[in-house]
Amino acid sequence: MSRTEILFLLDTKGQLPICADAGGYPLFYVGDSDRVLCPTCANRNTEEVHMVQVNWENAFLTCDDCSDYIDSAYADRDLLEEE
Repeated sequence: MSRTEILFLLDTKGQLPICADAGGYPLFYVGDSDRVLCPTCANRNTEEVHMVQVNWENAFLTCDDCSDYIDSAYADRDLLEEE
């Protein structure tokens, strides 16, 4: 994505969304050096963001900044840990 396309995603408060408009799917961002960022960390430094993706099925995807799990659209971490 171009920088213009990333800036287009910003809401009226200048924040990147946590989920997609269509379907409400959880988003994650890719920053410099291909670091995975949760929406909270991506919003701390939008200049670093160069790609946005939906987390479809990775229940264990974590943010490279804060180490929090990033929600998944279809995978349930609790069910996977029980197996």
